[in-house]
Amino acid sequence: MNGKTPENIRFFESPIDAISFFDLSKVKVKGGMKNTRFVSMDGLKKEVFDSYITQTAAQLQKEGRILKSVGLGVDNDEAGKRFVKDIQSKFPKVKYCKPSEKLGKDWNDTLKAFRKMQQGKQKSKHTTRTLPGQEFEKRSAYLRRDQGLER
Repeated sequence: MNGKTPENIRFFESPIDAISFFDLSKVKVKGGMKNTRFVSMDGLKKEVFDSYITQTAAQLQKEGRILKSVGLGVDNDEAGKRFVKDIQSKFPKVKYCKPSEKLGKDWNDTLKAFRKMQQGKQKSKHTTRTLPGQEFEKRSAYLRRDQGLER
């Protein structure tokens, strides 16, 4: 980052969800998510959200830059949805980076399910051959389409 403040922030309920999201998204875009700050709120804590938004915006302003995007990678459950709705009522441009309902309620469940699917594909490799890089393209397409991540 060359000492510059990240212009994007992603918030998660736990460190493992942040790591899981990162693992799923690291090949999504050329250069990955290097310009992104990952924050664990240790639950659904509005004060943590507010603090990091304020702190990051101030740091970026000193550098003559602005905050480009904010995403909430909170659980896909009732509490997570309420939290997103509350935050978006004050900050409409905040995106909900929602874990797949088919694969689990949070990003760690999603990563585990994704890996399990990949292992199943590896076992059946003798019938269909995956070329190098295709696995990453599929992961990338999944994130862009189903999780609302930008290119």
